Amino acid sequence: MNLDLVPALEAVSDELRIWRRHGAAPQLWWRDDDAHVESPQLVRLCELLAGETLVLAVIPGLLTDGLVRMLEGRPQVSVAQHGWKHINHAPPDVWPCEFPGGRDRAEIERELREGREVLRRAFGPRFLPMLAPPWNTLAGWVFRKSREFGYSALSLGRMRHPFSGRGYAREVNAEIDIGDWNREGEFVGAERLGAALLAALRARREAEDWHEPLGVNSHHLRMASEDFDVLGEFVRLFRDAGVVWASPQSLVS
Repeated sequence: MNLDLVPALEAVSDELRIWRRHGAAPQLWWRDDDAHVESPQLVRLCELLAGETLVLAVIPGLLTDGLVRMLEGRPQVSVAQHGWKHINHAPPDVWPCEFPGGRDRAEIERELREGREVLRRAFGPRFLPMLAPPWNTLAGWVFRKSREFGYSALSLGRMRHPFSGRGYAREVNAEIDIGDWNREGEFVGAERLGAALLAALRARREAEDWHEPLGVNSHHLRMASEDFDVLGEFVRLFRDAGVVWASPQSLVS
């Protein structure tokens, strides 16, 4: 094991030990974005999380037969909708967004509807009624009408949307992003990943929010071989500590 990993693993392990003293176990799940084609990185991620809850955020407008065939042999992997074609329609100098407030509403509805149908036909019941918009953002009116559009859950980034819990689709956010977007999404490394996990777990424990799922977000195409080695150590720690992996259906129910 890389010795640089040890402090990060020990810190998370200590926090999980405190959870066990409370008779509790955190619920985790993993969302991986930008899936549309088979790749060695995606194969490795699926192998790494073969016994865990992996939800692939698939870009329906770019979906290839190769990815569909690859997932046929991996029934444990679920699928969410990652927008339509992952195209930025936001104005310049504004945070990227495929479905910003300034776009034509009918066009957005059509793209969302067509995307859902593509994924339903390709993946059947493994397609969850979950929208994970590219860049973790979308117009407020889409959020408000998400249930009308057929989504039971939305998955964004770290912050909760102000509409959450007011009769709209459930939020199941992937709040821990393992990519550093100041460095083109490169892996943040063991120290930063450990610190993010520790902070999220501690916040839940201190609030006695034992059952709120904790989502980890990755972009497999940005990951190198050594990154998977580090993630493997964290996954082994989770297994040894008895972490519960939320079922895909529980995320959208």
